[in-house]
Amino acid sequence: MGEEAPAWRKILLVIVFVISALQLISTCAGTDKRKQYEPDFNTVNNDLMMQQQEINARIINSRNTISNNILYTPYKDLDTLSVMQKDNYDIFKLEKDSLIYADLNTQIKIPKGFYVQNNHDDTLRMAFKSPADLNIFIHDFKAAKDFKENFSAIKRDKKLQHYKLENSIGSTKVVSYKITKEDKRFNGYAICFITNEYQMFFEFESQNIPKDQLKTKAIDFLLENFKQKK
Repeated sequence: MGEEAPAWRKILLVIVFVISALQLISTCAGTDKRKQYEPDFNTVNNDLMMQQQEINARIINSRNTISNNILYTPYKDLDTLSVMQKDNYDIFKLEKDSLIYADLNTQIKIPKGFYVQNNHDDTLRMAFKSPADLNIFIHDFKAAKDFKENFSAIKRDKKLQHYKLENSIGSTKVVSYKITKEDKRFNGYAICFITNEYQMFFEFESQNIPKDQLKTKAIDFLLENFKQKK
């Protein structure tokens, strides 16, 4: 028996060596496999951040679109909105007559009771809605394009129709038109002031004011409420 011990020892050593080698191979293979299939958390986090940014951008764009069109809602319906909803749409009702700058040298008096839209896109300077459901939009451009191209761009999502140049007095253009917004037809009357490459549009739109009366109301509003800065 004493002579067999060294042989068993050798066999045991061989078995231990083989087992250790197999374990080492298995461990290395497992490590390689994990390296191959384990996600790169930095990449995953970046992808998640990009996806969230895209979602946020869509939400903001959707919110801005709703806000920019909220004044096409009837005045009485705007009155039923909660304070939080009005904040979300960036609109508020004036508690008193207020002066607002149309440009550096010109102020517009907006009468008490008008709704004011505070949120706007790149070209919309300001917008208002009267208790009589008269919408007033002021857009401006610094562009070399023809004023008709710019005006069409303003109304690109509102199905501009019956566009007609009514008057052209020097660099001032006056146009009448119709638009359709959410299956509702609106008469429109716009005055465009052009100075070099600078264009400013004052648009008056209403669903219930006839075209001829709309023209009179637009001119009266400008005459009564425009104030030149002294």
